[in-house]
Amino acid sequence: MLSIAFIAELNQTNNIILEMVEQNYTAETTFYKPSHILKAPPAVEDLEADIILFDLNTSSGMGNVQDHIKSLNQLFENSPILIIHPYEHKSFVQPLIEAGARGIIPVAPTEMEFTQAIDEILGGKSFVSFPDLK
Repeated sequence: MLSIAFIAELNQTNNIILEMVEQNYTAETTFYKPSHILKAPPAVEDLEADIILFDLNTSSGMGNVQDHIKSLNQLFENSPILIIHPYEHKSFVQPLIEAGARGIIPVAPTEMEFTQAIDEILGGKSFVSFPDLK
């Protein structure tokens, strides 16, 4: 069974992503509010995940995103991070990759795009959805 940590506020878009997970994977998804996990993380030994989904759209106002990616890599013992990102420009996306994100997808990914990203990241590869970054 796939273990997913979803760092996000629940909203309509994230519910659609959750439905994609349920339709395509046997998975257990644990939601963490960005304000809780990034400001007061639980004990390190309590956190496990095969992959982390981190929705930047619902994490705005939380401070330096690159620092949060580095912190999540430490908290989840370097589980790969797939960023759900509202911007499609290289100047916004490249720093996230440099900080340790393994993949980047848009806020409203297609099901094919989403499953391809998950499969490639779990297979040890990187995935960037935006054409100007490939």
